Amino acid sequence: MSLYSPEQVKRGKELASEIDKRQFELGDLICEFLPEKSTGYTSVLASFAEAIGHTPAFTIVCWDTARKWPKTQRSRTNSYGVHAALRNLDGRFELNRARLTIAQARELARRKPTSRIGLAMNYASSAKMFLRRIDPLMDQLDPGEIERVRATLRAIATEALSMAGANHNRLTAV
Repeated sequence: MSLYSPEQVKRGKELASEIDKRQFELGDLICEFLPEKSTGYTSVLASFAEAIGHTPAFTIVCWDTARKWPKTQRSRTNSYGVHAALRNLDGRFELNRARLTIAQARELARRKPTSRIGLAMNYASSAKMFLRRIDPLMDQLDPGEIERVRATLRAIATEALSMAGANHNRLTAV
């Protein structure tokens, strides 16, 4: 028996979504008066943080995340925390297409891909993380369902190899 009800889970998701939305809104507000880094930007952000009752670090992350994620590029499936973790990566828009946890996004950001191969390696690493989630379910699937999962994994691997400019024939072992 769970300690929380389905209604509490639903409300928790709604509240978490609202928090994410508010952090982007705060960042967007700061971008109205400070659209880019300029001389003295940290003191401006620290002053604003004090005025609104938050820490400078929180305010800087909200601002930096909002300015690096145009509204049209923000994912509805990934949390603000994922966006914040990926904000300094050149390939962040491509990485944001996958549904990621904050821990996965932080791991990808830790490696800081700056090239196509780095991005491809991150996709491959993401696939590995998802495989860990899939593995326990495979025993519960029938052969047709297993083949559908394998086909999806091959498609993901093909995309990663294509981005890296690698030879697609290496997939024959998958």
